[in-house]
Amino acid sequence: MKILLLFFLTLPLQALGQEEDCIFDQETQTDEFIRDIQEFQNYEWNDSTKEATIILESGDTLIAYRGGCYHFGISGTLKTADQELRETSKDYILEKGLWMAKNLFTTFNFNELQNKVTTEDYEIIRSDEEIFHIEFNHDYYSEYYLRAEQLDGQLKVEIGYYYG
Repeated sequence: MKILLLFFLTLPLQALGQEEDCIFDQETQTDEFIRDIQEFQNYEWNDSTKEATIILESGDTLIAYRGGCYHFGISGTLKTADQELRETSKDYILEKGLWMAKNLFTTFNFNELQNKVTTEDYEIIRSDEEIFHIEFNHDYYSEYYLRAEQLDGQLKVEIGYYYG
């Protein structure tokens, strides 16, 4: 009985230790990757989720993410302001994805992505939930993707990569 009681008393300590076992240091993950982007000056940073919410001049919302514990990644999710889904062509989605990548990724990663789009070095995956899903071929990243889906009548476009 004492062993069982001791086990239950140490559970909260074990949970704390798991956070400290992150491969990537959570404390160093900040909003520095978007601070100097003029178009994104009016953003709200959520330090616990490592996300910035940016309301764009168009009324669209961009969620910029950078961080991770076991997998480190950068992503952008653009949600249209229009309640009516107007445009879902591959070219339009790629244009929105490249715009996010240009603003959120390093110049090297953006140029590499732009080259993959130009040379069509990717695979389009269809699913019932998504308008489409593109996987970019990459040797280093565990996943490098562009997804588009309809969410409550709005277009949601997400681009990102992660490794770890």
